[in-house]
Amino acid sequence: MRRLLLALMLITAALPSRARVLEVGEGGAYARPSEAVKAAQDGDTIHIAQGEFFDCISTRLNHLTIIGSGPDTTLTDRACDDKGIIVLDGDDVTISALTLTRARVPDGNGAGIRAEGGNLTLDHVQLINNQVGLLATMHPGAQLSIAHSYFGDNGACHARSCQGAIAVGDTTSRFELHESIVHATHGGHAITSAAAATVIVRSKIDDGETGSSGYLLLVQGDLDMRGAVLEKGPLTSNTDAAVHAEAPWGRDVKLSLRRNHFTDNSGDHAALLRNWTSSDAEMIDNQLDGTDIAETSNGKNLHRIYSLALDTKAALRHLAGVVYHFAADILHAARSTLGRG
Repeated sequence: MRRLLLALMLITAALPSRARVLEVGEGGAYARPSEAVKAAQDGDTIHIAQGEFFDCISTRLNHLTIIGSGPDTTLTDRACDDKGIIVLDGDDVTISALTLTRARVPDGNGAGIRAEGGNLTLDHVQLINNQVGLLATMHPGAQLSIAHSYFGDNGACHARSCQGAIAVGDTTSRFELHESIVHATHGGHAITSAAAATVIVRSKIDDGETGSSGYLLLVQGDLDMRGAVLEKGPLTSNTDAAVHAEAPWGRDVKLSLRRNHFTDNSGDHAALLRNWTSSDAEMIDNQLDGTDIAETSNGKNLHRIYSLALDTKAALRHLAGVVYHFAADILHAARSTLGRG
């Protein structure tokens, strides 16, 4: 019996502690979200009641869930660590059902969310009027998933650097945006993604009457865009294209744009896609209004010319090496013959 009790005690000690729900706001144990975060542990859920909180959150917790009570749960006008309203350096974090607004920092890149950890999921989150909506410099291989969310009136320029609504760094392996809206971005590109793979599904990215974004989407990896609605407005700062795709020299990427609807209200016949990669794009059943240009590919041709030049340079180097060794062999043979004579 003692052995059984000891075994049960050891098993119980080895089990992870039970996740808790920490309540914030009216009727909760914590008055501010930041207080709940300080008391939280890995795996906990922080539930925030409706209300406006002049507060911010900075955490390294893993498997954390931060959930509001809908769009009327608002965190505003604060930036932790001079970075953002919510600053994350943990893995597998979920944020849902709240609004983040008016993030400002002296460097001009105050984010609604600064993602510096592992996997992050957003669902029904509103990011409004921040210097940048979401800035992701995540752990290598991390994934970012956004669904049913709204980014409005984000973006700012500071010291010759402009921010947009969403910026995803090259350490992210996959960035997905599903059934979301990115509206009226100011300053930088609406979405910039250097993730290895970017997936945009049934989302709307538009300037509207007041947005002045550059590209609606700039990608530096694979792109799969399906069922998206895109609109460049009269104040856009770039009339070349809605989507700009680029890649390092010699790197092949996969570009697929299917069943998207692009409206160009810039008055300058912007293209749907500006392809500056060495790869052919799959363009299927896209609808264009205000322009008849689906794709421009001068950059693609330039990539191919450059790749050919690199191949030619390598071939010439190889040929020079062969000629050098051949000449050396002839010279060696001649010296041997003269030596014997």
